[in-house]
Amino acid sequence: MSKATQGPPPEKTLTLSSLIAPRLGRADIRDEPYAWESREFLRRTCIGREVVFRVDYTVSAIGRDFGTVYLRVPSGTQENVSFGVVQHGYAKVRQGGGEQSPDIEELLRIQEASAKAGVGLWSKDPPGNAVRGLPTESIDALSLLETHKGKPLPGIVEHVFNGSTVRVTLLPEYQSVVFFITGIQCPSMGKRASSNTDTDSAPSAEGPEPYAREAKHFCECKVLHREVRVVVEGVDKYQNIFG
Repeated sequence: MSKATQGPPPEKTLTLSSLIAPRLGRADIRDEPYAWESREFLRRTCIGREVVFRVDYTVSAIGRDFGTVYLRVPSGTQENVSFGVVQHGYAKVRQGGGEQSPDIEELLRIQEASAKAGVGLWSKDPPGNAVRGLPTESIDALSLLETHKGKPLPGIVEHVFNGSTVRVTLLPEYQSVVFFITGIQCPSMGKRASSNTDTDSAPSAEGPEPYAREAKHFCECKVLHREVRVVVEGVDKYQNIFG
């Protein structure tokens, strides 16, 4: 079988060992302080970069792998991503309570230096200064079209439903919007993003259509978690937004 017909490569979800990062809010739940900054630091550090990783331990009760991620740098060396997160004060080191990172001593040393420097979570500024103001109302498709039609809007692609449908966080208002890419329709993955919500619609009776996985993977490689410009171009009778 040629590489062109093997389909997308396998994926793995990994939680950084021994770190506790602030949680992002959604709907009526506010961010924890520095949650957005923490997420953005990790996204900007890793997106589009080649990495290597190791699994340090697995917590079977929650089905989660914990590990260490390293960036490959031009010099041929590798940078421990966890060190950077802790250095900037965007996560705290978890001590005790079971298995730990093999780098726990170095992580604690970096955390002590970050606390002394007063950066990130260790800042003396009021915690509320590091919390996003999330929209309190759901998106109005027609209003979005009337206000921004034809104008490039900055955003970050948060999720790819299929090769022609993505969910974008529009900046700086942090509006979460599902966009159907104008002029194309890709094979279905078996779920459709039929409204501007954070949940998928009910799955279809069938699995992915031919080439659906390849189309979704192609779109992910191009835009997932990347900063983009979105041009709103139309809304259909079901309030789906095209751009």
